[in-house]
Amino acid sequence: MSQTATTRMIYPLKALKSCILMVLLAGFATSSMGQTTFTVNSLSDLPAETVGDGNCDTGETVSANGDQLVECTMRAALEEANEASGSVTINFSSQIPTTDASLVNNTLSVISIGAGLPWIENEVTIDGTTHPLFDEDDGLPRVYLDFTGPDFFNVSGLRFREGSGGSTVSSMGIINFSNHGVLLTEDKGYLIENNIIGVRLSPGSSVNPGDIGGSGVVVRNASATGGGNLTRVAGNIILNTEDHGVLIDQGSAAALVGDNIIGLRPGTSGDTFRPFWGTGGSGIKVAGSAGESNWIGESLALGPNTISNNDQGGIIVEADNQTIFGNYIGLPHNGERDSRDDLAEFGNDSSGVALFSSNNTVGGSGNATNTIASSGTAGIYVEGSNNEIGRNLVGTNSDGEDAGQEYGILIQSGTGNEVRSSLVANNRIGILVRSTDNTVVRNEVYDQELYGVQFAQGDNTLGSEDISDANVIGNNSTGVALTLFRAEGSGISIQNN
Repeated sequence: MSQTATTRMIYPLKALKSCILMVLLAGFATSSMGQTTFTVNSLSDLPAETVGDGNCDTGETVSANGDQLVECTMRAALEEANEASGSVTINFSSQIPTTDASLVNNTLSVISIGAGLPWIENEVTIDGTTHPLFDEDDGLPRVYLDFTGPDFFNVSGLRFREGSGGSTVSSMGIINFSNHGVLLTEDKGYLIENNIIGVRLSPGSSVNPGDIGGSGVVVRNASATGGGNLTRVAGNIILNTEDHGVLIDQGSAAALVGDNIIGLRPGTSGDTFRPFWGTGGSGIKVAGSAGESNWIGESLALGPNTISNNDQGGIIVEADNQTIFGNYIGLPHNGERDSRDDLAEFGNDSSGVALFSSNNTVGGSGNATNTIASSGTAGIYVEGSNNEIGRNLVGTNSDGEDAGQEYGILIQSGTGNEVRSSLVANNRIGILVRSTDNTVVRNEVYDQELYGVQFAQGDNTLGSEDISDANVIGNNSTGVALTLFRAEGSGISIQNN
């Protein structure tokens, strides 16, 4: 059965003087299989006058081009969206005011939010690209939701729960909320794309902080394998958060997180990024309560993330069976620096990638290669088993520049881990293994300040009987160091390197 689209129009009051038209508007309703569109035309935060009547109408009017229009606010649109029988789209009127304030200069429409917006309980698309000043060339949001209420409200910007699966937030700015920027819960198939969370960017004018008290985007039991159940967090600029850039937890599986820039401040054109105002947590965290098969970085659908300048590391993984492909971690956007950039300034504190779990895949061939640089501790840190760490650049970039850290790859605990086909350079120690039964093959390890490869426990393997598994270890202060005092295991197998 085809769906019938019904659009909520904002009519000039002077066109409603006829009683007949007033009656017709009162009966303007959406069919049970229809789609509704509400068009926001005000920067006010007033609620709907009569929630559930099918009209985005606060009972007030706004002036536009000499006409008096029925006022439709963001809050009223969300209230009515929850009552609609079908999916809803929220657009922005060609007559919505711009904000004439210092450092904004009429380039944005900033909506001040005084209290929590309604939980969204229907499939809703919030489409910032419909703003009249939206420019496809720069793709920057022109509509900002700015929380101006008291911090003790502990409010997230846009909150989705059961019934809202399939919802989209596109090209919106979200700033100054005391909890999370976007909170996805209890449903599946969300798309959060091309938003700016944590700063207000006025194109060509200014960039100002807009602190987020929690994480930028939280995916909480809000993605699952199969069909349209995958949630995508894509193309967002996220920074200036107290916690993580993106947090995946509580059963969320098979979420795709790609094309995001996390921890770097954009310039006024939105195309240059500097290492200021990073996150207070990690860039991306997959908590231990998350489901399996979340995918961070390059995929068939999305490109790499740039994750830099974050206080607790680049990526933290606490759940098993996750994939991390093709990210730029501790580097300028997409690994491309200009003459101003000191690579060391872009590094994440702690580790670039930290695995506190098992059976994860970090890196792969071609575009799946992660480039990891200038971390506070280790490029890749492992406390877990059977992790595959392959084809990464650690301590350098595709141009061969020096961007090392204390440890390139550190296996602190766990067995069955394999470090394969990676280029590890310019660190104090290239690869350090502190647990038993791990394998290091086909790597290039050079220009370390101290050791190329160090084993602190026995029963590990460096190379193999197959010459194609050889590691190339050169120009380090010491190539291979065995520091096995009181070590477990019977010895180290070193062959064909």
